[in-house]
Amino acid sequence: SSAGTSISANENMDTSSRSGYVVFMQNNSGKSVQVSMYQAAGIITTEYYLEVAPKEIEFQNGIEGEALSEITSELRTIVNGHAIIDRKTIGWTYTTYYQSTPEGDPEGSIDVYKLSTGMQFIYQGQDITWMDQGIQMRCEITQKESGKKIEIDVQIIG
Repeated sequence: SSAGTSISANENMDTSSRSGYVVFMQNNSGKSVQVSMYQAAGIITTEYYLEVAPKEIEFQNGIEGEALSEITSELRTIVNGHAIIDRKTIGWTYTTYYQSTPEGDPEGSIDVYKLSTGMQFIYQGQDITWMDQGIQMRCEITQKESGKKIEIDVQIIG
């Protein structure tokens, strides 16, 4: 008897099952026993992932500025619920929305450009004190295949 003997296997990160055997041998008698082992394939799932960084951008009123918000848009293949084994880039679109005020609309104060890595925002430095303070623009990013959405908030403050 060999009480307390245990065998463990690392997590199967492969898409196919695996099997093998272990041989236990008794020292005194030389007798042995073979134990077969089997481990199921890893569980493969896919997940759409959409993230922007940063999600909030601020420009100082009257001071030219430029900012980039990087976008990660992927279809990820995941094994066993946590390990990413593949990534496929997914296209995305954007729509801008402006917070209008009784005095006017901030559209045109901030130029918006779609880049391969994300969104670029350029504020030309116009004085917008004739509008309410805290003028805000929202840029909504939509992942093409999944329809997932995420927002970037852009403000002119001061």
